[in-house]
Amino acid sequence: TDHEAAWGRLRRIPGVGSWTLEKLAFHGQGRDDQLPAGDLAYFKLVGSLAGLGRRATEDEVREFFAPYAPYGALAGIYALARGSPENLRLTATA
Repeated sequence: TDHEAAWGRLRRIPGVGSWTLEKLAFHGQGRDDQLPAGDLAYFKLVGSLAGLGRRATEDEVREFFAPYAPYGALAGIYALARGSPENLRLTATA
């Protein structure tokens, strides 16, 4: 799409990476499938929810929210809003 072509141009700008593009896609373009998996808050949250005992990696964040596609970004926002594992009830439906 035109968005992906624009993302390619933006990615060539020093300092613009996946986090910037995913935030732009979700907040600016309404793309519910674009979770900013490189966000520190998600590293901490998924590390806690998955019981890793450490911060999750960007790949682990993506894997954690993959079952909620194509609404991974919405699931991520919900998870951040709920905060702790005790308050969180995320269930994927097939």
